[in-house]
Amino acid sequence: MSATDVGVRVGSGGSVTGTGVLTRLALRRDRIMIPVWVYALTAAVLSTCLSLGTLYGTLKERTDFARSMNVNSSLRALYGPAFSGESIGALTAWRMGCIGAALTGLMSILIVVRHTREEEESGRQELLSSGVVGRRAPLTAGLLTALTASAALALIVATALSVLGQSVAGSAALGLALAGSGLMFAGVAAVTAQLTASARVAKGLAGARVPAPRRRRRGGGRRVTPRVGLAARLDREPPAVRRGPVVGARARRRLHRGDDRGRLRPGGET
Repeated sequence: MSATDVGVRVGSGGSVTGTGVLTRLALRRDRIMIPVWVYALTAAVLSTCLSLGTLYGTLKERTDFARSMNVNSSLRALYGPAFSGESIGALTAWRMGCIGAALTGLMSILIVVRHTREEEESGRQELLSSGVVGRRAPLTAGLLTALTASAALALIVATALSVLGQSVAGSAALGLALAGSGLMFAGVAAVTAQLTASARVAKGLAGARVPAPRRRRRGGGRRVTPRVGLAARLDREPPAVRRGPVVGARARRRLHRGDDRGRLRPGGET
């Protein structure tokens, strides 16, 4: 029995035969891109940690900073709520949690699409498929490459934060959170690469799932929609004037007719 026969039996009908060779090839091709991404993301986390440590050296300063960030609705929509200000590591995780996860996901998307859909567009995949390569080997190799990059990022971030004096458990948790985001978006990119015929479309669909800041919501989950024209002017009036019977009746008539300068749609509510 030859090695090829063993690979066919172990690889479930030969569908993943040649995955190891393709993974090594992908890592060799990405020998510059992956280190640059890992270095940039690690540098962003470490610079944030050092900056926060320099600006907020005491517990009171960190607690006041976290409290002020939770009051600011714009920063809460961008970074999320600051659950704790007891340590620099907690503030670093708050500051880089969303942005770092988004950038790590983007790295995985670029890696997976590059070694799947872009390979097919360039015609290189047909050349590789002429050898002993299973059907799912290219996709598996792309996912393993993204897994390697995410694992390297998690290890380096956790080690660097621990060296800076942060807790080992918290540093490992932040590193694993970034790696988990990379793995999740690697799976998304694998799906979009199979559903589309263009690498650009696959990247766009996968990138559309990257988390973005949401608009602030009022109580009950209703989104805040800016009001213009007469409705905006009524909002700026005192409550007694807004609830006045004369002003209210006139406002409703003008809104119903749609003759305000704001060009409100007929039937708009005050």
